[in-house]
Amino acid sequence: MTEDAIDLIEVHASHEAELEADEAELQVTIEGSSLVMGNAVFSKAKEVARLVDALRRHGLAEEDFELRDIRAEVSSGLLGKSASASYDLAVRVKSLDKLPDVLGEIGDAKQATLGTITWHFPDTAAQRAVWLGKCVADANVKAKAIADALPARLVGVHRVVETVAPVHDAHPVPGFGGAPGGLERARAVGLGFRLGQRHKVTVYVTASYRVAAP
Repeated sequence: MTEDAIDLIEVHASHEAELEADEAELQVTIEGSSLVMGNAVFSKAKEVARLVDALRRHGLAEEDFELRDIRAEVSSGLLGKSASASYDLAVRVKSLDKLPDVLGEIGDAKQATLGTITWHFPDTAAQRAVWLGKCVADANVKAKAIADALPARLVGVHRVVETVAPVHDAHPVPGFGGAPGGLERARAVGLGFRLGQRHKVTVYVTASYRVAAP
């Protein structure tokens, strides 16, 4: 028997939940006066080392820093020890109560500029199961209401398809950093500095039910 020959009722249900961020990832660019390659950047590029040491004093660990990119600045046409460089770092803040201090250190670092803040949200299997259960319960109610109105009798479930909207949020922070008081200046001139820590996630379910005559 083909699917077209089956008497079906198809319903859609959704459940929206609000999550609070538990981590933040900062994209930071540091202008260095020397060119250093690899992980030696964290100890030998003095501008990078200075900022990293300051952030470690607020509880960040070695694994919270990742070098993403290096761009060499060459004025003489030759790449050598005298070349300067821009270092792009990812800084992971795993405890958001430390975030104000971390942002303050970046704002006070003359060579540092904050690019974006990406919020990370908890997304566990247990949470998804609860959301899915609420969607399916809603779909069952809708299907029964339709069957009663036809009238028809629900005899089984043909198919259930679940879709979950992605849970992430990244915000650019233009003009932040590069001089002492950068955070206060960004707020004062209205650069759209946003520290939203909540995100809505929606679970969608499409369910098809087999029906028969009452």
